[in-house]
Amino acid sequence: MKNKRKTLVGLSLAGLLLFSAGCTGSGNGGNKTNSLDPKDYVSAQKFITMADLPPNPFDSLEEYASLGFSGYILTQDYCDFTENGKITEKYKEAIKNAGKAGLDVYIRNHYNDPDYFVNEDDTTKRDKYNAGESIGNYYTIPKRNITTEFGEMPEVKGFYMADEPVYDNIKDYGKLIEWYNTYYSETSYFHMNLLPSYATPKMLSYHNYGEYVEEFIDKIVKNVKGRKSVCLDNYPFTEQQPNEIRYSYLSDLLLVAQANKAYNEAAAAGDEGVYGICVQTFSNPTQTDISSKEMVSFQLVTGMAMGAKLFEYFAYNSAPSVGIYGIMNDGEKRIYEHVKAANDAYLGFYEVLNAFEWQGVKTFSAADETNSENAEAFETVSDITIRNTGVLDAEKSSARLDAIAGCFKKGDRDGYMFVNYSVPMRGRSNTLTLRFTGCSEALVYTGGANGMKAEKVKLAEGTLRLNLGAGEGAFVIPA
Repeated sequence: MKNKRKTLVGLSLAGLLLFSAGCTGSGNGGNKTNSLDPKDYVSAQKFITMADLPPNPFDSLEEYASLGFSGYILTQDYCDFTENGKITEKYKEAIKNAGKAGLDVYIRNHYNDPDYFVNEDDTTKRDKYNAGESIGNYYTIPKRNITTEFGEMPEVKGFYMADEPVYDNIKDYGKLIEWYNTYYSETSYFHMNLLPSYATPKMLSYHNYGEYVEEFIDKIVKNVKGRKSVCLDNYPFTEQQPNEIRYSYLSDLLLVAQANKAYNEAAAAGDEGVYGICVQTFSNPTQTDISSKEMVSFQLVTGMAMGAKLFEYFAYNSAPSVGIYGIMNDGEKRIYEHVKAANDAYLGFYEVLNAFEWQGVKTFSAADETNSENAEAFETVSDITIRNTGVLDAEKSSARLDAIAGCFKKGDRDGYMFVNYSVPMRGRSNTLTLRFTGCSEALVYTGGANGMKAEKVKLAEGTLRLNLGAGEGAFVIPA
């Protein structure tokens, strides 16, 4: 099974990822000072948070904004984009309404099509780019030449250029990239969302997942100027593995995080990629429904342990005609309170996490192997987990249940995002015993109904006992 899963992840990036994972941490010097003050670890850079299947921009957006979302994805579901080659007044009104609700607007390329903004041929029926793989859902794009118009709308902060492009289509986005680089790269944000490894072999063009990610980095990320996302879609709760965490969830998230890190280490200042994940807030015939806040918070804290700064939720509204049920359904708050509770508890972690640089992830299998729920997933990522964990002595640390640690640095200071990686639906609490070399105290950040809070604790012989409930995580700064 180990060899089978590693083939799925792909070995084309293995050398690159191992180098990135093995050359981090603070070495044998550890942290140089024992003075800890929360005011020294504060970032103003918030997470980018937005939801697909958004609410009607001409209705009240208060419920949507109250979930803590920072962005609104503007689609053509509620109004046409252009008429006679110009942006419609209704579309402009939608942009203004979202801005009045305190939301950043992300313009959605409604068909994932390279000709979406500039098109000379309005007669050809297309289906190549819509919904990733051709599904016979034909569309046409009107003649238009949209260039600098969005620069006059301060509410527009970015562009959602494509969702889940198949491998063979990635190379086709040169025209779209050139358009973005010409008009918006200095002031905006370029977002695309990748397929998961469990996409069909045809969607991946029979390449392994590592090769698919590498193609995206080479053809898209390296050519887009300015800020852009390296974001993937993998939903952890599936009816194919009921009451478990999807085996590929950890490996997909970690592989893409490492690929983004490797790209950023070579990128010019200002051209870095922003790592992001999709958050499962829906059910369909193959995906398990969200039944608790822990199922949502588990995804948030796992993403944070991977260094994610972008969270794209699928979905806000429902689409019963295709069997998708999201946060809301026909105006009713279907799983709204679960999502709100998780967001209230953890989205505030940006203040400390974004002050640090992500280094890698370390896994901790349950001390008693009979309690381990993720043996296959942990074995799959064993070659791309971090080797040098700084002042965290991984050999002398343990967890009652499965756990992961995201490793971070700020200067010579180490930080760690610890996650209870047991199946959140089972409601099991985890106790981590953590040994920090040469440390006598720690700042411990936890989430709750009132948001993030920080507490300074003393360490007995460098040891911290950390209790994490189902779906919980905590950020620790030892000194």
